[in-house]
Amino acid sequence: MAGAPRTRLARLGDWMARNRSRIAQLQWGIVVLYFVLVAVPAFLPMPPEDARMFTSLTRFAQFAFWGVWWPFVIASMLLIGRFWCGVMCPEGALTEFAGRAPARACRFHAGCAGLAGRWSASWGPRSTAN
Repeated sequence: MAGAPRTRLARLGDWMARNRSRIAQLQWGIVVLYFVLVAVPAFLPMPPEDARMFTSLTRFAQFAFWGVWWPFVIASMLLIGRFWCGVMCPEGALTEFAGRAPARACRFHAGCAGLAGRWSASWGPRSTAN
């Protein structure tokens, strides 16, 4: 089957593999945007009651997060399936970046690996055989 034509999905996968650094840059941009919308307003003072979206960063972040971000997430799940979760989601991107970090770069990571092994041995599924 060496001469079989490539499907669009296979070509998309090839393109994504070739452009991995561009996709990572896009993911980091989305992570930064997500952080600005979620974390930054938490440290700002409460806006006055008459504050509008374009006069208060907190009001703008509330609108952008709840009025644009989450409806986009729901619509993207309906329209493009797992593309959002697999490529664009900030939580997924952070998890992927953390998973790629070498264990030697993080002392805590090595400790967690040992803890997970001990946890699964003591709390994991138990055999009922005698």
